[in-house]
Amino acid sequence: MKLLPPKSGSGRQIEMWMQQVSAEMTRINFSLARAYLSADTVINHIAEDKILLDVENFDLGNNFGSYKYTAPITGYYQVNAAVLYYDVHGKLYLATMTVRKNGVICSSAPYWAGVDKTWVGTSVNDIVYLTAGQYLELFGYVQTTDSSSAVIYGGSAYTFMSVHLIST
Repeated sequence: MKLLPPKSGSGRQIEMWMQQVSAEMTRINFSLARAYLSADTVINHIAEDKILLDVENFDLGNNFGSYKYTAPITGYYQVNAAVLYYDVHGKLYLATMTVRKNGVICSSAPYWAGVDKTWVGTSVNDIVYLTAGQYLELFGYVQTTDSSSAVIYGGSAYTFMSVHLIST
């Protein structure tokens, strides 16, 4: 929505324009959220699992729910996500995280270790176009050299997703 000021007009026209600008800024500011995984979670070898982002750092428009972010309005959204994996056996070989839009991968961050690792971190920073009602979810996937499970490390600084409307 373009909110151009009136070229000329009465004080009432300018006041109405200012109200439109204020309403649009409020709408954009209420499209800001961040959620994280609160506790460590086991992820099985060669299994892709939805990461249950169960605690919100903030959610100004109540758009995070049921472990996903739902776009309140159509526009371009800045999406940032990170997942930290841990394998007590030190056998992590491949770790991937994906951001899915309505169930379809829209951003991915694979980490192909090629050798056994104990800790692997992946992150995504992207701009995603969403129409009102579309949603974003975070998924994780691991492979280990000994077919053991791994752990997705919980905590606000380690496994999270943030979403912010940047343009309509």
